[in-house]
Amino acid sequence: MLQKEFTDNITQKLIARFPVFATTLHINQNDGYINYRSKKGSLTLLISTRAQEITIGFAATPERFDWHTHMDMYGAMSPDEKLKMAVELIENILSGKEKIIHSSVLGYFLTDNIDNIRRYQEKDEVIRILEWGDL
Repeated sequence: MLQKEFTDNITQKLIARFPVFATTLHINQNDGYINYRSKKGSLTLLISTRAQEITIGFAATPERFDWHTHMDMYGAMSPDEKLKMAVELIENILSGKEKIIHSSVLGYFLTDNIDNIRRYQEKDEVIRILEWGDL
């Protein structure tokens, strides 16, 4: 599958599931990305199809991933598996089911072990556990 086909397929399906993404889709050199700003404007959810991968991340500024993850890190290998995992993760983020960590040192990110975050907290580091709706 060519990059353009991958991008078109994935972005069309993401927009069908999350119609609001249609207004934030950008395609550059056949690579698509979606940037979806939180209601309060504190954070942007970024979704990219570059290199035939679906990458989801956060940015405090719209065009730069501060933190990101790839769907193959969740065991998704085929385009359909990657899409399914991406939709699940996006739904969990937007619904507040997936907690978003903000560290004054590391910025915004997700974790599957919140207790571990506290264990490695630096002396002056401020850590907040947030939901998408808080941002």
